Amino acid sequence: MKNLGDMAKLKGMQDALKKEEITHEHGGVKVTIRGDMQIQKIEIDGVENRHVADAINEAMKKIQTEAAKKLMSMTG
Repeated sequence: MKNLGDMAKLKGMQDALKKEEITHEHGGVKVTIRGDMQIQKIEIDGVENRHVADAINEAMKKIQTEAAKKLMSMTG
């Protein structure tokens, strides 16, 4: 049952991270990202570019999946 408590804590931490956001601007590019590493918005010279944010989020999901597969093969 201890593992269930640990899983609940982990889920709570993940939910809290989703609520955290930072925005950083550099060289005319402004990025808003959540604590769970999802890009919310990218603006380039004041113009939002949803396609760039979506492409980065999709690439991050793919690399996370591949990393998880490799870790599982190493430990399993």
